[in-house]
Parts: sequence; structure tokens; C-alpha cells
Amino acid sequence: MLATGIIYPKDESDAKKQEFEAQLFLEINSTQNSAKSDLKQAISVIVRPFSDESIGKRIVSRLSREGALEGLLQKSYFDVGVLKTSSIVSFALARLVRISGDESLFKHVKPEMAAAILKGDLGALSEYVDFCSSELRKFLGAAKANLDSQKWEIKTKKGSGVLTVTTVNAFIILFRKVVERDGPADFDHYKKKLSGLSGFKFGSYHSSQYNRMADAMLKNVYDA
Repeated sequence: MLATGIIYPKDESDAKKQEFEAQLFLEINSTQNSAKSDLKQAISVIVRPFSDESIGKRIVSRLSREGALEGLLQKSYFDVGVLKTSSIVSFALARLVRISGDESLFKHVKPEMAAAILKGDLGALSEYVDFCSSELRKFLGAAKANLDSQKWEIKTKKGSGVLTVTTVNAFIILFRKVVERDGPADFDHYKKKLSGLSGFKFGSYHSSQYNRMADAMLKNVYDA
């Protein structure tokens, strides 16, 4: 087993050291399956903070601590009995929060915030993470409010919970479609539009069928 040492200039800051080490890890493990996706995403937050997945990773961390998904999402590699977040970041959140495109929440921030982010302002980026997290919590909270408490639990063989990675992805994709078409709204509006959610057949969708599930929820629930 080989060990590699890194010698830094005496005046190198801790932040620069951390960024270099994270970048080195990503480069070494870019083609290695052994490096878990969630670990790569966490490191990417340091070295590529403005990327779609890095922003998504920060937001999913917020969702795991606050709102309708509190306690239901993985916070660390050692967490068990919770939903893993790497595919939620990659396949649902990234498109919703990217700093370009009409389908992103970025379109709905104040012009001065958008301009600052595009110039590389990390403080403005943190404000954007706050904004996205807040808007998404409203929608997810409205979804939760329209389901029995037993349903708003992680799906198990014996329980009646409907929450899976597929379900969470579908909710986020549905939110993205709604925002692209109608713009952001408040909790009460979402709650009313999702009032038929309790009758939705969550069990009809599996694995990577989150886009189909989102389309079905849009047609049969949100726009019904």
C-alpha cells in the first residue's frame, strides 16, 4: 500500500489545503467505482461549489434537517433506515437548482442575487441555497399535509409508508415542472393543488420511474 504526502507552502491557508486535497481525491477516484457517489458529491461541494450537484447536495442536507423530510434522509455514510440521497441530488435536485435554464429556481431569484452568483460570490450562493431550500420545503410540506401520517413514512414490506427515493425524486421533479410553468407559490396554494394526493397509486411506480410518477401526479392530482 502506498502513502502519499503533500508538502504545502508555509503561507498556504487551511481552506486552500482542503480544496486541493478534495480536488486530488476527485481526480484520483474519477473512474473508480469504489468511491461512493455521495462522497464524491460532498467533496464536490468544496471544489466545485457552483455546480448543479454541489448546490443540490447542500440543499438535500438542509432537507434532511428541516421540514417534511427531516429525519428521513441519509446524513452520513453510517446512517441506516433512511433514504440515500445521491440519486436525489443527481436525478432530481440538480436540474431544479442549476444556475441556468428556464426550469430552474434560479430564474426566480432577485436580479442582484443572480448577478452576484454568476460572478462567483459564495455569500450569494449560500443565499440561493436558503431560497431553494425554503421553496422546496413549502411544496414538500404541502404534500405531507395531504397524506396520512402513516403514509408519510419510508416504505417497508409491512408498513403503509410510501416514501422511497423514487417517490422523493418524483415530488421534486413535479415541483420543478410546476415552477417552470407557473412560478413559485405559497404553502396554501400547493396544499390545495395536491388535495387529491391521498388517492394516488404510489405503488405503481418503481426504481427509475420517477419521471413517469411526476407526470402522473401532475395530470391526475395537481391539475385535476
